[in-house]
Amino acid sequence: MNADTLSKIIVDKLESNFDQLSEQFFAHNMNTSTSFFILDDLLPEKVALDIYKNYPNKNIYNFKDTFRERKFTFTNLESLENPIIDNITTSFQMDSVIEIVERITKINHLESDNSLYAGGISRMDLGHFLNPHIDNSHDAHRKKYRRLNLLYYVTPEIQESDGGNFELWDKKVIKPLKIPSKFNRLVVMETSKSSWHSVDHVRSN
Repeated sequence: MNADTLSKIIVDKLESNFDQLSEQFFAHNMNTSTSFFILDDLLPEKVALDIYKNYPNKNIYNFKDTFRERKFTFTNLESLENPIIDNITTSFQMDSVIEIVERITKINHLESDNSLYAGGISRMDLGHFLNPHIDNSHDAHRKKYRRLNLLYYVTPEIQESDGGNFELWDKKVIKPLKIPSKFNRLVVMETSKSSWHSVDHVRSN
């Protein structure tokens, strides 16, 4: 499935849930000061499974292993044999998707970052984690401010008890709001000077 078709599916799904998503984004949440919205079943299940099945073998990833994080990352998506990973990533950055996200969040003049600076795809295995942090504030050239972070999850049948859950924190980074990394789930969060977030330890294979 090409990027144009995928972007149309995404736009239609966002449009059909517009009011709910906008309400989520502007709702006051006692557990975090970060605005966000969650949309489940973003793509047809067959397409989401195809994306999952075509994730690259972990031996070509960049492995990050520090006190801050332990995970695999990869950005050279056009090198993959099957284009579905590159296509879904491209689709999220298309003007039609950006335009409706602008309307949902009321953040104007959004632009994509085709360089995937501090982006791309990630894989987290048993024992992997991401400690509370705030994203890079700018793009690679430090000319534009990062406003939103988009996350899309493709692991089937994952449960909250398996770990690998996304966490949004309060400004004092005391207690997180846990968002399970459910299959075919989209999370869009704002980035700011206080948008602390993390991924709890993966506890299963």
